[in-house]
Amino acid sequence: MKLIATLLISVSFSTPSSASPLSKCGSVSYIPFDALLYVSESEDSIAERAFHKKFITNQALSDIMAGDFKPDKIGYKINDTRAVIVISEDTYFLDVNGVIRHGDKYSKIETDKFEDALSETCQ
Repeated sequence: MKLIATLLISVSFSTPSSASPLSKCGSVSYIPFDALLYVSESEDSIAERAFHKKFITNQALSDIMAGDFKPDKIGYKINDTRAVIVISEDTYFLDVNGVIRHGDKYSKIETDKFEDALSETCQ
């Protein structure tokens, strides 16, 4: 009889398991909307070339969104990306015009409130 040992690895997220999904916090790599770039950043390059790394909660992201996610691209510019937001296993990309992409769905955010919604630590 073979004995198989199992190693359990616990990975904790920044919020307790009893926290609501809207209180989850994720990372944000971004370039400010008013920054002038000689070369635009794409979804593939934004994470490594971003000027800032901060955090945002699901609730804060929801608060600055101007509507629900829809299949309409709303003029999304894949090659003029300003931010990548990763919350749990969800990844969002934000373009220079404030159009946000999550999978194949799009919405709009209030760009003037974006930086105010970010924090230095995960809260």
